[in-house]
Order: sequence, then structure tokens, then C-alpha cells
Amino acid sequence: MAILEIQLRKRDLDPAQYGTGLTTLAKAAIDYTGAELEQIVKQARKHAYNAKMTEWEDAGSNPGSKPTEEDVRPTIEHMTAAKSRVTPIAVLDKESVNEIREFCRERARPVNGKRVGKQRASRRVSTGRARQGSDPQQL
Repeated sequence: MAILEIQLRKRDLDPAQYGTGLTTLAKAAIDYTGAELEQIVKQARKHAYNAKMTEWEDAGSNPGSKPTEEDVRPTIEHMTAAKSRVTPIAVLDKESVNEIREFCRERARPVNGKRVGKQRASRRVSTGRARQGSDPQQL
């Protein structure tokens, strides 16, 4: 959801105007990467612009009323349609993505510090001082 909001704001679009539709889209795009979500927003904006240009041309092409790309706001329907045209890497290369997820589950530590999966026993690192005494002269 946060990535979609960032991508919309980056293009001067207010995420609040999409209401719960944006939340629904975010839930449906759970396996999409940030770049794939960016592509959805870009494609939706392009599709909305093309639709507006077609409408303008069909209406008689008054040069003073030509829509600009900044004037066109994609709808949630544009974004949903764009999502259906973007296939996430999690689908294209499912096996590799699952291997990476398994590796991370078993061996990686999340940035927030909370372990997921197996907990490893804590270890103590011994130093030369601990074995030989605490006098630095003896080392």
C-alpha cells in the first residue's frame, strides 16, 4: 500500500481519491515488487491519457482544450486493468522466488531484529583474556 501511495504522489496524484479501491488493489498485488507496482501506476496513467486523447479527438479536436498528461487522473479501474497486464516475477520465476524466501526464512535476520522461524542458540565468544586471566600483561 505504501509503495502504491509513493508512486501516486510521485506523479502528483492523491492516493486518498482512490479510497478503499486502492486498499483492494494493494491486497490483490501482494506478490508484486516495488518496480512492478510502479509499472502499474505508469501504465494506468498512460491508458487514462490515451483514453482522454481519443475522446478529445472524437469530439472534434479543439486545440484549446487538448488534455495534457498532468490533467489526466487514472481511475482505480485503469490501475486494475494495468495490474492484469503486469505479471509479477513471483509468478514468472516462482521456483527461484520460493528458494529465496526459504533461504531468508532459515538464514536471514529481518531488519526489525525479530527472528522468524528457527531460533538459534546464543553463542559466547571467548577471548584470550577469558582463558588466560584478565591481566593484559599475560597476553
